[in-house]
Amino acid sequence: MPKRRYKLDRELPSKLFSSEDDMEWLRMSLLFNLPRKYKSARVYGNDEFPMRIDVFEVTEPDESDEPVVYDAVDGKYVKRS
Repeated sequence: MPKRRYKLDRELPSKLFSSEDDMEWLRMSLLFNLPRKYKSARVYGNDEFPMRIDVFEVTEPDESDEPVVYDAVDGKYVKRS
């Protein structure tokens, strides 16, 4: 039986990281080379090892803000093309 594919933005819990401390933790723990221009991130799934991370150049993103998406692949985060 194939694994179910989630619609991550609707079916998995998510958390917005928008403080400087949150973003520093993200850079030190998961997205090591994330440029400082990114001010917030929406983390999908478990905070310690999320399935997907959307990063934004604004602190309070709304629906019109396009994220840069990183997907978890084999224990690493890969930027979606």
